[in-house]
Amino acid sequence: MNAANAAPNSATWTLCLDAPYDDGGYENSSRVFGAQGFDMQPPLLAASWTDGTLNAPSRPSTRWTAEIRFPLAQLATNTSAAVPPRDGDIWRINFSRVEWGVIVVDGRYIKRPHCITCPNPGSSAEDNWVWSPQDAVAMHRPERWGMLHFSTSLSPLPSPPPRNPEWTVRSLAMIIYYAQHALQQVRGSFTDDIRLVSTEC
Repeated sequence: MNAANAAPNSATWTLCLDAPYDDGGYENSSRVFGAQGFDMQPPLLAASWTDGTLNAPSRPSTRWTAEIRFPLAQLATNTSAAVPPRDGDIWRINFSRVEWGVIVVDGRYIKRPHCITCPNPGSSAEDNWVWSPQDAVAMHRPERWGMLHFSTSLSPLPSPPPRNPEWTVRSLAMIIYYAQHALQQVRGSFTDDIRLVSTEC
């Protein structure tokens, strides 16, 4: 969604992936299957507010907000997550904003990409803003998403916050996963010999 989503039930687009695109992920969406594709409508609700006139350089905005109400049951599609979440449950989640550079030509905004967050500022690319660091321009890396901790308490979480008991083993699994892919790029195949993973990658 974006700032053009000015009222509840505005235009949104959703998809469901069974794996990241880079791993051959299969997209279930209206783009692929039309009206039969995955959709959170209803009861997904989206709205936005801007302090100026949208897309009007003569009355520029300095800020805007977006608000979304997600249906938890559909966020948990193809998972074993409890809905509603239980006290202490942890979900992985991320938020991303894609921003394209623009210039004003004849009183209108014209898209002119000039990335300011890229390794080479000024590149002809979009800016990608995320809630938790991805370490790559790749939003579909759930192992890099932040932790959403559910609590029934109205009190602030303890400091430091509770630790995900699966964090260590999942982190090690992802290190091996990416090392295997790096090895496959070098040797043309994966291996079941952990020594090769650690020495060649």
